[in-house]
Amino acid sequence: MDLNEEIVGEILVLEVSGRVDSTTAPTLGERLTATLAATGRRLVLDLRQLEYISSAGFRVLLLAAKRAEETGSRFVLCGL
Repeated sequence: MDLNEEIVGEILVLEVSGRVDSTTAPTLGERLTATLAATGRRLVLDLRQLEYISSAGFRVLLLAAKRAEETGSRFVLCGL
């Protein structure tokens, strides 16, 4: 899994490529948690280059959505 970051205005775009599985999901989870820890953050997770996502990866996305709701941040998925 590779993560590429780009800031567009006030929005952080995080591009995920490769595979998100039980080995790489914790890394993605840590990155999303750190980003969404601040109140009012805007994050777009671009999944166009994602080749595979396991249930561990989906769990990370669910937890990130919950974290965004708790902190008043905006979390959007694109390239599904």
